[in-house]
Amino acid sequence: MKSLLSKSVLIFCCLILTSTNLFSQDGDVKKKIKELNNAWLKATLSDDLGTLLSYHTDDAILLPSYEPMLKGKTAILESNKKSKEAGFKINAMTLTTTDVWSSGNLAFAIGTYTINITIPGMSETIDDNGKYLTVYQKQADGSWKIKADTWNSDNNPWEDMGMAKDDMEDDMEKE
Repeated sequence: MKSLLSKSVLIFCCLILTSTNLFSQDGDVKKKIKELNNAWLKATLSDDLGTLLSYHTDDAILLPSYEPMLKGKTAILESNKKSKEAGFKINAMTLTTTDVWSSGNLAFAIGTYTINITIPGMSETIDDNGKYLTVYQKQADGSWKIKADTWNSDNNPWEDMGMAKDDMEDDMEKE
């Protein structure tokens, strides 16, 4: 009985050690992700689409709010070109990475953003804030690139338009 208990305790300890190493808060990876975010941000603010794309894997997937999913660098480039041609411009942006976990050749970053945008047809710029989740993939050369990225606003656009949730539900019930 004592031997069985000792083995159970040993197995439990091994499981705890293994699980904490699978997804660990890795300071070195977090530093690299912050450096990559800063470089990505610089390219974004200067409308340098070539450099911006270089931070993504060839098969990267973006999941933007209120838009269809973008798969691959070609789709990402076309979406950015259309936005730029339409007159959308990111004037200022900050990223604050709060959590980074890594496992093997993947890293996961969660954070918040603030942004100031020029939108065509609007006389004033728009300020927004929200959160993001980015998955990075380690490359053969040791660098990290964006594999998947999603973000969304903390602000409800329907509330900004004067539409309360109750009003929207009432409208939906009438249909």
